[in-house]
Amino acid sequence: MTLESYGVLAARTAHPMLAELLRRLAKDERRHFAFYYNMASEHLVPRPAQKLTTWVMKHIWMPVGTGTRSDGEVDWMIHFILGDARGEQVAARIDTTLGKLPGLEWFDRVKRSRQASLGRLGALAPSLACLYSYE
Repeated sequence: MTLESYGVLAARTAHPMLAELLRRLAKDERRHFAFYYNMASEHLVPRPAQKLTTWVMKHIWMPVGTGTRSDGEVDWMIHFILGDARGEQVAARIDTTLGKLPGLEWFDRVKRSRQASLGRLGALAPSLACLYSYE
């Protein structure tokens, strides 16, 4: 999610220096993601590892910030990064990528988190429209 978030923010900003910084952060994050994704591909081959990971992802996994920020702040962040049509595509891409790991074919946690956050913010949607004025 961090990698994708940097990409979304870089695409939105009109400030060239900030866009470059965000692209560099995304590049660095891509290396981290590749390392951990490849490690997960290897370590999720045994069925017990898949079962444990599935349990953890279904019962413990939360979007970044949950538990350290208020629910409203986390919902705002999810709305800001994933709230539009591009965000829906980003969420689907994350779920699809993680769903390629052994035993995680079912993975849809980002989509679910996005839907839950947008649902909680639904009544506020008109007042949040200004968030998508990126200029």
